[in-house]
Amino acid sequence: MKIINSNIVDATESIIAHGCNCSGAFAAGVARAIAKKWPKAREEYLELHKNAGLKLGQIQVVDCDEKKVVNMFTQWSYGKRGRRYVDYDALEDCFSKTLEWMEENDHKSLAIPMIGAGLGGGDWDEICKRIINVNNKHTDIEIVVYYIEK
Repeated sequence: MKIINSNIVDATESIIAHGCNCSGAFAAGVARAIAKKWPKAREEYLELHKNAGLKLGQIQVVDCDEKKVVNMFTQWSYGKRGRRYVDYDALEDCFSKTLEWMEENDHKSLAIPMIGAGLGGGDWDEICKRIINVNNKHTDIEIVVYYIEK
């Protein structure tokens, strides 16, 4: 895993994955930045929420022209800081599905923010351990973590 001090919307990788809630909100944190740069990622999220509902551990791959955005459903809801919303098992399921999809489609690198550690309230050390565990089964895929130092 490689870590870069930069904004996820400036990622050079062709695949970007981020954590989403299952409650139909796509308007804060990384999701807001992604929606601003790639509105189709939000539009398809809202359509799936309306028509089929969203389930923890599910992924949605959205073709946004120059990028593919993977909406990972890693938490049921969202709220104020100080509480953990991210579901670690769902996050692990999402990574497994995303990396399998990437292998099937011959993609070699994935850009992510510090999924679940911001508004999701999760512990980055625990999240990182789980991502590495899943990635060890998909050694041909490089994961690049984008974050902005505060």
